[in-house]
Amino acid sequence: MGYEKVALPSNAYYLSGVQFVKVGGEAATLNDLFPAADIPYGTEVLTLNEQGQYDSFTYLEEAYDAEIDDFVTGWGDGFEEIDTTGLAPGVGIWVKAPENCDLTQVGEVVSSDSVTINVPAGAYTMIANPFPAGFNPNKVVWSDNLPFETEILTLNEQGQYDSFTYLEEAYDAVLDDFVTGWGDGFEEIVAEDIATNGQGLWIKAPEAITLTISKSSAE
Repeated sequence: MGYEKVALPSNAYYLSGVQFVKVGGEAATLNDLFPAADIPYGTEVLTLNEQGQYDSFTYLEEAYDAEIDDFVTGWGDGFEEIDTTGLAPGVGIWVKAPENCDLTQVGEVVSSDSVTINVPAGAYTMIANPFPAGFNPNKVVWSDNLPFETEILTLNEQGQYDSFTYLEEAYDAVLDDFVTGWGDGFEEIVAEDIATNGQGLWIKAPEAITLTISKSSAE
């Protein structure tokens, strides 16, 4: 079992991500990932569905649990019924709490050596490192046909987006030369993590791509 904690500001959306599975390896639900009783009621999670729309879930004092035919405290869907949707590791989510709080995600670390994430063409997709670690795009394995100008956006502390792009030529200060790779806004090669542990990000590619994130790249 593992856990990771992020500090949520009051009434502001934080881009996070799923980094654990249930014990045994199944995709975890919000009630598996965030079971802590100290979560403020009214905390909201948004997930992006296949239609490009948001599904909303709320931490409720009373949500209907059909399995036991009773009301319990937990994460409920739009009908205020206990959510049972499994979220795969590597999925990005928005979280907003009505007050400052720590959000603790718990679960089992993915047992496989790597996780593959599929990214559709031409649409922003929310993803995250499926392992409890930061994210550096130059440390993961991309599909052979990764198009130049594929873009990643991360949300900074000022609530603005930082942009990173896959470039044919980005300046590498270590080599003092230009190389192919992920560059920042100054077209310099990304050397450090662009997302912290527990932080999600957006990605958009002109063609459908895959990325493979390994445990070794997350270390």
